[in-house]
Amino acid sequence: HGVLLPDNRARMHSPHPSPIQEHRFFHADGWNKLTPNQDIQPVGGPTGLSVFGVNYVRQWLDADGQLTPALVREMDLELIRQAAFGHRSSRLRSMFCARSIDDALHHVRRNTSNNRHAVVRVFEVYAREFHELDSMWLDLVGPGVNRAFMQARYSRCWSGDMSSDQISGIVRPPLIEVLTPLPIRIGGLVHEAPLAQL
Repeated sequence: HGVLLPDNRARMHSPHPSPIQEHRFFHADGWNKLTPNQDIQPVGGPTGLSVFGVNYVRQWLDADGQLTPALVREMDLELIRQAAFGHRSSRLRSMFCARSIDDALHHVRRNTSNNRHAVVRVFEVYAREFHELDSMWLDLVGPGVNRAFMQARYSRCWSGDMSSDQISGIVRPPLIEVLTPLPIRIGGLVHEAPLAQL
């Protein structure tokens, strides 16, 4: 089971430290968990997981052969990252952000979870490191898609390639998701709207 736990190779530090630079992104808090000016630390210390990561690792360890599609996706993404893209930060150690408020809200619209809060709030996120990846690679793109096919798509995602999927003859543009390795800092609340109106 331990192979799934993400390593820490993506966290590289210069031998000549420079002043800390923070990058500004946006996160749509659909579960009403964040507050302004909050520091988000890894669970269990500097090498720990995010809350997202803890959730999936626990599911994986307790799965007993019953693997949901979402759990298979996160397992495969992490194993592929460890094998070939160690310079990328693990999804299990990161917060998912967007370049803009509109992109953050678009990610919420695409999420089909039923347990979200009735009001979606968008916060600023300040991060020292980040990785920009096209989340469209994570989508199932048609009937009969098998795991090997999706694993190839996950590799394209980690590589930084941009997608150009065609669904019913319509080309879907890439949708950039920004992985920000923890720790990160929450800034101000910049947008608030009822989930039903998104």
